[in-house]
Amino acid sequence: MSRTVTPKRQELGNALDREPRSRARRMKRNVCTSWPEYTR
Repeated sequence: MSRTVTPKRQELGNALDREPRSRARRMKRNVCTSWPEYTR
């Protein structure tokens, strides 16, 4: 899973990792529309 991520996307990824599973999943669904490649 090697991909170039922007600082903003990196921040988002870290936030998702820190959040609880259910919450992270919900957030992931929201960002799915903005960053489809992120939820790969």
